[in-house]
Amino acid sequence: MDLSEQCAFSYYVPVAPISEEHEVWLVRHAETGRFFVRKTTRYYNISVFRYLQSNPIPDMPRILELFEDNGVLHIIEEYISGDTLEELLTNRGPFSEDTVVEWMRQLCVILDRLHKCTPPIIHRDIKPSNLILACDGRIKLLDLSAARQDQDSKSRDTVIMGTAGYAAPEQYGFSSSSVATDIYSVGILMNKLLTGKLLSEQTYAGPLAGIIEKCTQLEPSRRYKDISQLDKDLARHTGKKIQIPAAKWKYLPPGFRSGNIVIMFIAFLGYFLMLSVTLTMTAKTQDPRLTWANRLSATAAFLGITHFTGNYLDCQSYLPLSRSNNLFLRLTGILLWDVVIFFGCVIVGMTFS
Repeated sequence: MDLSEQCAFSYYVPVAPISEEHEVWLVRHAETGRFFVRKTTRYYNISVFRYLQSNPIPDMPRILELFEDNGVLHIIEEYISGDTLEELLTNRGPFSEDTVVEWMRQLCVILDRLHKCTPPIIHRDIKPSNLILACDGRIKLLDLSAARQDQDSKSRDTVIMGTAGYAAPEQYGFSSSSVATDIYSVGILMNKLLTGKLLSEQTYAGPLAGIIEKCTQLEPSRRYKDISQLDKDLARHTGKKIQIPAAKWKYLPPGFRSGNIVIMFIAFLGYFLMLSVTLTMTAKTQDPRLTWANRLSATAAFLGITHFTGNYLDCQSYLPLSRSNNLFLRLTGILLWDVVIFFGCVIVGMTFS
């Protein structure tokens, strides 16, 4: 690291450790006051970092500064606020199929851009702790320490990189890493998000099982040819004709998030009719306060049941039974929680009346 690099690096003042074990710190620029992330790594491919510094990939942290010093790489990159999927999985438990499909389709877009670089860049360390659900509602891919550029001329990897349980067989020196390597890790990741377990510990047995099985074939040639093929299979699971960015539309009520005009129109009619009924209810009493208490509690019950049954903002994943991977238990849980919501609204309405 020369004098000019040391000077530039000194502008980034440490604020707090993000991971002392991995030498990752939150830093603040002394002049602008903006926050960044400083990383130190001894295992890296400098050509990958330099390429992405000049050609940033959307939904990955932008690389601001690179400093090499005696085989150690110091990186200053964009700070992205949010929770890793590892943290969310620990706090909430397994996620629903729809949530996982939405996240994996966003990840496919990021990986497709990496794989279309010249030469292609293979991430080689896709796992829940390297994916952040950012404040804008989108998935961000982190950590390029294990990444390398695809080299067709190499018959096998000479350096073992990646995380045990997520790394493809070829990362252990059996053959050379390729786009199929990242596809393998995506399959392991899906199984983990859906079950809370690695594939070697528990195998997911739901509607996405076929996709996971194809992703995780031991022979790379038997996996998806590329990320776009994987994305197409994921898209078939959603059944959506129009794909709408989750960050912009995720707060819309159930029935309006699919982008399907027919479904949205039916949902509009349903909401209109039900609200017309609940907000015009009459009571035998002449007390207008009691009448409106009944109306509002009925409206709250209708909206609460609709939003929970429609898994608004993935609310089912926070409660027991409704987040189960077993279809019967999940449906039973949803029904029981709908009953709780109904009687809860009735009791609150009676209290305020």
